[in-house]
Amino acid sequence: MSYLEWNILIEEEPDLYDPIGYIKITGNEGIIIEDYTYLDNFFAAFVEGVERIQIEDVVRADPIVEPNDIIFSRKDNLLEIEYGTQKTIIFNQHQFTEEVKMAVAKLIKILDEFADSTKQRRREFLKLRGFS
Repeated sequence: MSYLEWNILIEEEPDLYDPIGYIKITGNEGIIIEDYTYLDNFFAAFVEGVERIQIEDVVRADPIVEPNDIIFSRKDNLLEIEYGTQKTIIFNQHQFTEEVKMAVAKLIKILDEFADSTKQRRREFLKLRGFS
């Protein structure tokens, strides 16, 4: 089972500085879907959440441009994620963290390749690069 599904919307001229796409988290119980969001901000919130939940029981991560925080809660060995009115429970927190790492690395690769091909400066993505 894969917990995380996402896709970047590739337009005729993708925007390196505002990568837009969708994210879907399918937990063992429940689903969270954000159909149109800034992927870099959403993934930065995921990174903050999965890093801090290792030592905290509840983490509120702000994806900046979205109206709702992403709330990570650790209960026993389960990871609960809430976003607005949506909620999912993940039984394998380690697998979810690994999927976030892979997704972040893939997003950075896509945006770096786009920057290189269009002779633009690569974005720093300090939090994301440090995580992947």
